[in-house]
Amino acid sequence: GDDFSDYRENFAPALVPMIETRRGVEAAAEIAALDCVDALFFGPYDLSADLGDPGNFESAEFLSARARILEAAASAEKAAGGHQVAVEVGSVAKMVDDGFRFIAYGTDVVALRTSMSTFRDQP
Repeated sequence: GDDFSDYRENFAPALVPMIETRRGVEAAAEIAALDCVDALFFGPYDLSADLGDPGNFESAEFLSARARILEAAASAEKAAGGHQVAVEVGSVAKMVDDGFRFIAYGTDVVALRTSMSTFRDQP
């Protein structure tokens, strides 16, 4: 922390809007097309809730919204990211295969619950 001049002179923040509503999905292409936007990110819990089916990340409407966000980012030549909530083997690889380039994986509570369940199931 002795010298911030180089940091200040070369600071270039990334702007990554979070898409968490039906309205956000509808505007995703418009948002991604903005020069100041670097990427799009979807939040599954709030998005699924706004779509009327909280926590259902497999519904046709949720998967369609997720695909629209990915397509909007790709059309604008921007990265797309999202939150993979469940800590499951292969889930991150699937998101990468789908085209997402940065992924928030799990949450502290989900990771703790998942790890503790392995102890609960052992004799």
